[in-house]
Amino acid sequence: MWTYHNVVPVILLIGVVEALFSCEHVLEMVYYEEVMHYADHTYEALNQWSLPGIVAGCLFSIGWLKLMRRNVYKLIALVLVAFCIYAGGFYVLVDSNISIEQLRIPIIWRGFSYAVLCISFMWCLHAIMSFEHFFQALSVFNVLHMFVGGLVGAALHGRGMKYYVADGFARCSGYVDSVRLSARAVDLPQMMNGIVEGFMAQSVKILFGWTLIAGLFFAALMLLWNIPMVRHQVKHIPA
Repeated sequence: MWTYHNVVPVILLIGVVEALFSCEHVLEMVYYEEVMHYADHTYEALNQWSLPGIVAGCLFSIGWLKLMRRNVYKLIALVLVAFCIYAGGFYVLVDSNISIEQLRIPIIWRGFSYAVLCISFMWCLHAIMSFEHFFQALSVFNVLHMFVGGLVGAALHGRGMKYYVADGFARCSGYVDSVRLSARAVDLPQMMNGIVEGFMAQSVKILFGWTLIAGLFFAALMLLWNIPMVRHQVKHIPA
């Protein structure tokens, strides 16, 4: 499998994209559970809005790859832009006072981009190798799809949450006068809960911003790679 041309870049890109999509399992869950205090059934009801995006993504993939026979590299770039709309939507909307209905649009874009990216990567593997080795490549794709890429991305997002929440407390501690607060009739535990929720929401927003920047970078990279004149004139520098 590894002897085919362009297999390694496709496999690496699958891992990178899965790492980006891990924000669904880390940042969204932190926001739903720690900031908005949604119950599990509320989150699952909200997550059903990804289904229209998934169906639309499958239909769009059929139209792009099978009917119009367009370039799959450009399709990956366009869907990375769709992922950026999802990340940008959460970056704009993340707050402790928003309505749950406002989160539906980003979740629809998440389902759309995820479905089309999976189809695009399998289409790439099918196009660059024989049927004999396709299922071997598909097993590697599934390992990256379900384990390695998602775990690496979740670890990075978790590390980012740990850093930015601690940084928020460090910056805020100089402005909190515990002696003056204790002398007032202030419900200190309730106030601290509000402060913690604010730091959580701020950290989630910051990390969605970094994810958005990474998505835009890889979308621009795929658009650049789609230009034949650029792709064929890349010079390999000798060691």
